[in-house]
Amino acid sequence: MASGDKKFSAQDVNKLVQKRLDRQKAKFADYDQLRDEHAAMKAELAKLKKAAASSSDDTEGRGKKKRAGDADGSEGRRGALRAKIRAAKKAGLPASMATRLKGSDDESLLRDAEKLKKSLGPGPKVGTGTNPPKGAKRPLTRADIKKMSPDEIIKNLDQIKAQLKDGSLNQA
Repeated sequence: MASGDKKFSAQDVNKLVQKRLDRQKAKFADYDQLRDEHAAMKAELAKLKKAAASSSDDTEGRGKKKRAGDADGSEGRRGALRAKIRAAKKAGLPASMATRLKGSDDESLLRDAEKLKKSLGPGPKVGTGTNPPKGAKRPLTRADIKKMSPDEIIKNLDQIKAQLKDGSLNQA
């Protein structure tokens, strides 16, 4: 051993070991308290689960009563939705818009559906804006003119002159 090395007696080693053990015990000093709290939380969770299970049993019973009521003719949620869909279809609205309707009876639902349809306005007319007006001639190309007979060229001379003037025939 070198002359600068420390030498420990058995008593010194025991003190070091005891300090280490004390630190370790301090880490787990509240273990008993945490274990008791955990047991209490488990018991409370079991109570809540039992209460929730009995509550869901009650709501299932109410749901069965409501479904039985629907069979008797009274309208529940599904019956109200069906009435809204009928009103939407009568007004010419898609069924997806039915949930937006408000009213307590068929007449008020139909009035609301008509009001909604009116506020949406007429839809765009499909195809009418893109169709050329009747009698309009399609633009001619150089290839079209090369295929024409002299009589066809004379017949379409006004259109050819107009296209030469606006430059659309030169581009083609």
